[in-house]
Amino acid sequence: MFGLSAIPLFGLLGMAVDFSRVAGARYKVQDAVDAAMLAAGRAAQITMNDPATAAKNAAEAYFATAVPSDIIVTESEVTINATSTELTMRVTYWVRTPIVSILAIGSSEGPPPAAPVDCKSTKFSCQRLTTSATAIIMSGGNGGSNVEVAMMLDITGSMTASKMATLRSAAKDAVDILIWQDQSQFSSRVALAPFSVSVNVGSYASAVTGVAATSGSQRLRPCVIERLGPNWATDAAPSAANGWIGSFAATNAPSGFSYSSRLGSSNYNSAGTCGSSDPSATEAIIPLTSDKSVLKNRIDALTPTGGTAGHLGTAWAWYLLSPNWSAIWPAASRPGPYADITRINAKGYPVLQKYAILMTDGEYNTQYSSRSSQTQASTLCTNMKAQGITVFTVGFMVNNASKAHLTACATSPDHFYDATNGDKLKEAFRDIALKISSLRLSL
Repeated sequence: MFGLSAIPLFGLLGMAVDFSRVAGARYKVQDAVDAAMLAAGRAAQITMNDPATAAKNAAEAYFATAVPSDIIVTESEVTINATSTELTMRVTYWVRTPIVSILAIGSSEGPPPAAPVDCKSTKFSCQRLTTSATAIIMSGGNGGSNVEVAMMLDITGSMTASKMATLRSAAKDAVDILIWQDQSQFSSRVALAPFSVSVNVGSYASAVTGVAATSGSQRLRPCVIERLGPNWATDAAPSAANGWIGSFAATNAPSGFSYSSRLGSSNYNSAGTCGSSDPSATEAIIPLTSDKSVLKNRIDALTPTGGTAGHLGTAWAWYLLSPNWSAIWPAASRPGPYADITRINAKGYPVLQKYAILMTDGEYNTQYSSRSSQTQASTLCTNMKAQGITVFTVGFMVNNASKAHLTACATSPDHFYDATNGDKLKEAFRDIALKISSLRLSL
């Protein structure tokens, strides 16, 4: 009886050994694929020129060294999305099951046609398995922080048609990287602050200038200039007590300051439009949002005109991130509190990360008070950084004086990008977006 029962008993033990081998192989291959995709994602993060190829090469090279030698891989494929922010590897492999093969020696069924040579003895010589992994580059560090980013975009007259086309492409790529699809646990939001000789604040004009939205049948012109008074370099909410933002005609300018030709302009006209050198209604600011379509449509509408009041763009990038301005913005666009920048959550990440990306192609040369545009911008940068906002600056074919200013304005010299041509501008925006972003494996 023992002899008769030993054969099936040892057969069952042998099958258990084989299937244990299959289960172990499954975990090893999955670990190898996961590690390969993390390596690929890292390659995409740090490679500016053809990141897709770099990511694919890194994935294949890492997987080749990480997969166990006794596993037979017959297919492996790496796919990468258009922005090189989502990378997937799919692998088909075979695991030898020699004991099961011996037990099935009398089987008349041969191996599958796609089986490798080492698995050709019987149908049960090997087990065919597939696995995959996806690496996603996303903001916030493994989805562990909320992220707010304000982009100051230079739309002045020196931004020629070709330069503007490059800026549009670069800014939209950054939006694709910075805003991820799943906003259920942690949010990533982007705001836009286009500027030239003024900033168009759209429907927020009355709230920030203290000037009535209408005057009879006339409508308020929504383009604003700098703030004066004791809070000119702060992010205090605009009010009668704190001081207002300069209106189109600067009717609320304190005495002793000259607003040049704008003093003779009217704050109203029948259409509620700005001047020919000001940003148009389709180039107005956008408060924080996770709607990529809204952001990209606004970026696509940008056209070059006017002088370079860089301090205005700097100020509005800050205002769009400032929790002190929460009452101005819609509920979905209200910035998080500064305290969350230093508060650590259960995952070990900051609850909130705030970033300003300040891009210009020229010297700041337009202002409406006794302080130069560059002086105002420098002070605004210093005060913004003091609140915990990380500042990146991008100079697009700028001179040495502008490089010095932008380097000082940035959080550190490493946060300044000297974009000497269109390709370098695209690389700068991508690199900044990826530095804000981190890598994780999707579940």
